[in-house]
Amino acid sequence: MALLLFMGKCGNLCAQDHHKADSLKKAYLSLSKMYEQNKNYGKALENYSLHLKMKDSLSTLKIKEEISNQEKKLSLSGKENERKVLEKENQIKEVLVQHQKEKSRKQKLIMGLTVGVIILLLLLSYIAFRGYSLKKRANLLINMKNKTIEDQQEQITENIEYARNLQRNIMVTEEKISNDLADCLLINKPRNIVSGDFHWYKKIQDRIFISMIDCTGHGVPGALTSIIGNNQMHNIINEDPLMSPGEVLSKLHSKIITTLKGEDESREVNTGMEMAVCIIDKKAKLLTYAGANMPLFILRGDHIEEIGPTKQGIGYSAFFRKALKDIEFENNTIKLEDDTSYYMVTDGIIDQFDHNDKNKYGKQRLLELLIKTSKQVMASQKQEIISNLNIWKGETPQTDDVSLVGFRV
Repeated sequence: MALLLFMGKCGNLCAQDHHKADSLKKAYLSLSKMYEQNKNYGKALENYSLHLKMKDSLSTLKIKEEISNQEKKLSLSGKENERKVLEKENQIKEVLVQHQKEKSRKQKLIMGLTVGVIILLLLLSYIAFRGYSLKKRANLLINMKNKTIEDQQEQITENIEYARNLQRNIMVTEEKISNDLADCLLINKPRNIVSGDFHWYKKIQDRIFISMIDCTGHGVPGALTSIIGNNQMHNIINEDPLMSPGEVLSKLHSKIITTLKGEDESREVNTGMEMAVCIIDKKAKLLTYAGANMPLFILRGDHIEEIGPTKQGIGYSAFFRKALKDIEFENNTIKLEDDTSYYMVTDGIIDQFDHNDKNKYGKQRLLELLIKTSKQVMASQKQEIISNLNIWKGETPQTDDVSLVGFRV
């Protein structure tokens, strides 16, 4: 019984101390072996049973300690994990907060940029619309002005065309001249609708007056001067039909100066004429010529003779830069012959540039063409001259008014 109490105490000790429990286990086994050797089998069995019981208790204690240790580890691990999870959650929350702040900042930035872009687009749209409106208005004004200018130009052109018709009407036709002369040709090609060149023709009794006049300038100014010259020629011849060509030119010179100066004697006259006048007396078979800077060409067969003019224009003198008074013009009397042609030409043909705008047509080229076509009727000769001149100038603009008078008696 005392042994059992000792064993019980040892068992309690074994439960408290793992090392002591292991020693008791070994002690029970030793006692069992000792009793077995002394053939005290009952005690040997009892100690062996206590050995086994202590062994079981020790195993149970180890298991409990293992479980306790595992529980402690799990407890510690759980807390650590919880701490780590909490840290992770805090990190995630912090990241989310930072992300939200960054997102908010970016949204504000995008919103600001969007508003700025919208304002800029609105401003550009306004500028573009205003520019378009101003351009549209400017184009409308330009179109209106252009339309006004076009209407004015059209009206001016119509008026000039009407003036051209009037100018043609005051010049005698080829048909009428051909009734008095054997043949004739008239070329009058204005540079600008109306012309500063014109021919003048009149028959009084047995005297035939035929003249070629080249007024200063071309277009409207030249045409106005031609009207003055035409009227003065009629006045002069009607006053004295027996005047010589030189006297006609002198009289016309004085009248042009007086007409252009008007009542103001100090006014400068800066316009005038170059011209040639022929008076034909078919009964006397004589032609009297006088020229103011314009010669007379006489074609007989293959020979052309040039009768030179007085080196002075009518009205303004380009040489003296002023209007000279009391000018006498030389008369030249020529006997009329068969198969003879007479020509008076303005400088518009001679000064016309070629298609390269470099070389002038020239007097020699014209005279050669007149000789070449001398056997033709003057209507054909006229077409040859016009065609040859057009080929010569090509696309080059016409330099001046182009005029020529030719006749056969």
